[in-house]
Amino acid sequence: MTVPIRRVPDPATPQAVFLRRAFEFHDAAGAAMRRARLLRVAYWVSGPFPGATELIVTMGEVDGELALTAVKDTEGHRWTDDGGVSTCPDDYRTTDGATLDQLVEDIESELDALVGDNDPRRFWEQLTDNVYRVTLPAPGDLGRLTSGAAEAAARCSDVLSHIEVLGRLRDHLDRIRTRHSARRRDRAAGAATVIDEISAAVAELEHAAITEQHRLRLEVVVDRDPDAGTEVAAFLDGVPHPAEVTVVDPGAGHRLADWRETGRGLADKASPNAAARIRGCFAAYEDNEFITG
Repeated sequence: MTVPIRRVPDPATPQAVFLRRAFEFHDAAGAAMRRARLLRVAYWVSGPFPGATELIVTMGEVDGELALTAVKDTEGHRWTDDGGVSTCPDDYRTTDGATLDQLVEDIESELDALVGDNDPRRFWEQLTDNVYRVTLPAPGDLGRLTSGAAEAAARCSDVLSHIEVLGRLRDHLDRIRTRHSARRRDRAAGAATVIDEISAAVAELEHAAITEQHRLRLEVVVDRDPDAGTEVAAFLDGVPHPAEVTVVDPGAGHRLADWRETGRGLADKASPNAAARIRGCFAAYEDNEFITG
């Protein structure tokens, strides 16, 4: 006996939506890691060469390894690997004792890790066949990193992304478990047990992520202009953050069928935890005097 399946799932199915969101999360995580590595490189460069704006790197034709060949600022070269230019004192040391040569090796290793198996042209401007310009983050970005602001903003984004992904993964696993439980229990027993264990682990991770979120400071400013609309601004640990606002307002008057349809539509667009709250709010007002049959 076989089961009919589609080789390419319908984009609207839960499986396809879940997979698409997983790929989006993977891509966002990769971009964040590359950003973090480039900020680390900029920090290392800022010690011996304050004000540097770009690096010139060469990719080896045989081994594919990156070599730092020059450091530049808006006025020209600050350092070249052939020894022709260097504005850094010969006796330069980091606070933990590293020399300039050691810093250069660290920078090259970090840039290699940033590129990975990708074509460098994805991230940097190609100057010649194997030479690339690496534009360093703006001084303000590096300043926020060293002061802790950038770290807090990244932590907010990471925590919220993890909560949403874990919530959707848990919902997906629950749906799989329900399908297995409804048919051929003897064959599905082993799979259902594994799914239960995975779901429990995901729930534990989600709880840990939510606990971490509670350590963040969320501020919401609601501007209710009596002569105009309502504007909302949100701040996570003092950093402006986009706010997705859902208004549940039975007082405006609705037919019951329209009220339910509106609630379902808003819940479908929300994260799992927000969706549960939205559904609960809309259900609670179904007996309201302004909701008519």
